[in-house]
Amino acid sequence: MSENNETANEEKVSENITNAYTTFEGRLNRLAFCVMGLKAFAVFVVICLAAGFLFSFSEILGYVLTGCAIIAITVCNISLSVRRLHDLNRSGWWVILLFIPWVDLVAGLYVIFAPGTVGKNDYGDDPLEQSQ
Repeated sequence: MSENNETANEEKVSENITNAYTTFEGRLNRLAFCVMGLKAFAVFVVICLAAGFLFSFSEILGYVLTGCAIIAITVCNISLSVRRLHDLNRSGWWVILLFIPWVDLVAGLYVIFAPGTVGKNDYGDDPLEQSQ
């Protein structure tokens, strides 16, 4: 019975982590945005190091792993940015600005440093109020 509970808990944790980095709904405060972004980047670096190691055995496997890592970090970053924009009461479509050279610098600084909407907005409840 204990083994079933452990398996269920592991599946729930895995699902929560996946949802945290792939959902495009809700709001994300500045601290959570930065922490989750740094965690995603750390995982990306580890995967790229592993891919670099794989290049010595199989160039194709190295390219495949690197490509998968790039796709995964891109989806994570878009998800985090959309939810951060929601916290600023902006549409997720504003994330397109982060793909335009030079504009991305200003837009990125805005997403990182602008305070979120206090209280409920069009995209949900204030994440700071939920954590208290």
